[in-house]
Amino acid sequence: MKTGKYTTAILGLIMAGVSFTSCVRNDYYNTEPGHNHNTGYQNEFYDDFSSDRYNWSYGSPQDSAYANVQNGQLQFVNYALAGLQTAVVSTGANFNGDFSVSAKIKSDHRMGIIFGASNSDYGYSFTLDDSGSFLLYKEGSPSLLGSAIINWTSSSAITMGAWNILKVEQSGNYWTGTINGIQVFQVAAQPISGSQCGFILLPNTVGYADDLDVKW
Repeated sequence: MKTGKYTTAILGLIMAGVSFTSCVRNDYYNTEPGHNHNTGYQNEFYDDFSSDRYNWSYGSPQDSAYANVQNGQLQFVNYALAGLQTAVVSTGANFNGDFSVSAKIKSDHRMGIIFGASNSDYGYSFTLDDSGSFLLYKEGSPSLLGSAIINWTSSSAITMGAWNILKVEQSGNYWTGTINGIQVFQVAAQPISGSQCGFILLPNTVGYADDLDVKW
């Protein structure tokens, strides 16, 4: 496990220059040849959190944050009043073509999925909040601030106070985002340099995740 701390800006989220702690798990992946979700893609990374085989669990007392796998799901907690938390693993995915990233999440404030991250690039996030809005965000890098691709937008596709399934798919030159199977955005495909995927948690949030599925 590798950990680090850096600062970024989240437009429309919180003040610029917040602390952003990233926990990157082991550099291996599982294509699960017997897993039957892999339709139309050559490879797949899938985690149903039945065990902590990818080492998601960590604790950061100084940041009032932790993650652990229990009861078949990932529990992800950020009690801090400022500072983002991410938990990502290396999936081995090649994002230089069509791909799909999806997961089921639930939180009491603001939580999302992260995809396309690396040690030198924070990737992209697709985040929901407790008011029924979503955000698509380029997270930046150690030397570049992040920026919104789609700022906070209200959507009736979000099920308040319950599980929501987020998915981002690239087909050709476009990204399509869905919430619970309902399309909420389509944008031009963005460059991706990393294969790490996982979850982002904003301050003062308790969240849960399940069924992380990455196909390429």
